Amino acid sequence: MRIAGLCLSCLLPGAFVVGASPAAKGEEGADRVTPGVQLVRHQEGEAVAADATLVTTVATGERHDITGPISLRVADALPAGEWEVKNVFGWETLRGGGSDEWEYEFELEYGLIENHQLLFSLPLELGEGRVTGNWDITLGWHWRLWNEDGAIPATAIRQFVRIPTGHDSEGVDYEVRPILTWTLSDSARYTLSGYARSVNGDNFDEPGEEGDEDGEDARHFRWGIITGFDYDLSEDFKLIWDYVYGSSVHSGHRDNHSLEVGFDWHFAPNQSFNFMTEVSLDADNNDNANLGAEVSYVISFGG
Repeated sequence: MRIAGLCLSCLLPGAFVVGASPAAKGEEGADRVTPGVQLVRHQEGEAVAADATLVTTVATGERHDITGPISLRVADALPAGEWEVKNVFGWETLRGGGSDEWEYEFELEYGLIENHQLLFSLPLELGEGRVTGNWDITLGWHWRLWNEDGAIPATAIRQFVRIPTGHDSEGVDYEVRPILTWTLSDSARYTLSGYARSVNGDNFDEPGEEGDEDGEDARHFRWGIITGFDYDLSEDFKLIWDYVYGSSVHSGHRDNHSLEVGFDWHFAPNQSFNFMTEVSLDADNNDNANLGAEVSYVISFGG
C-alpha cells in the first residue's frame, strides 16, 4: 500500500507533495501520507496569491481625469456623490491690437449617479465688466454611454445650455459634444471630440465676439473638432495637449486653428493646480485669440 501511495503522488505533483506532507503515527510508528490536508493548503495558497495580484492591479490602474481649464475632456464621469469646485483665471490677447481680455470663471461639477455628471459655470469678464452677457449661467450634463471595450472607445456626450442671466443678455444657446476616449497604455490616452453650438444672442463669450460695431454679424451656428492626448508623468502630474479646429465667431471669417498645452498637478489627494496655454496657428488677424493662458485651482470632496 505504501508503494501504491507513492506512485499516485508522483502522478499528481500539482495536487500532492509527498515530502512536505504532514505525518501521522501508525501502530508501527511509520509516517503516513495525508494528501487531502496538503491539497487544501495548496489551494488556499493559490487563492491568497490571486487576491494579492488583483489588489495590485486595481491600485496601479487608478488615474486622474482631466480637471484643468484646457478644452480636452475624456469620456469618464465623476464618481457618484463627488463634487469638484473650480476657480479659473484666464488672459487672452488678439493679433492686430486691442485691449487684452481677463476673465474669472466659477465652475461646479457633481457626480449625480454612476455615469452621469452635472456641470455649472458662471463667467465674469474682468477687463470690461459691463459687457453684454457677463455673468450668464451655463448648465451642463455629462453622460458616459459605455466604457472602453477593446477597440471600442469609452463614449460620452456632453450638453450645455446658456441661460441669459447676465448683463443685457438675450437668447438661449445650446451646445452638444460627443467624446471618444481610447487607452493607449498605462499612462496615455487619446481623445477625439467635436462640438456643435447654436448661438442665439449677440453676447460676449469668446474673443472678438462683440464686433457688431464694425458691421460684422455673429455666426449663429458654430462647430469644431478637438483632438489630443493626456499622459501621466507620475501618479499626480498629468501632461495634456490638444488641437482645436473651429468655425469662426463672425460670418465671413475663415475657420480657426489653435494648439493648447497644459498640465494638471494633484498636489494633495483632493486638490489640484492646473495650467493651460493657447497659441493660434493662424498667421493673420482672425477672430480667435492669438495667445492666451489659464490657471485654475480645483478642490474635490465627497464620492
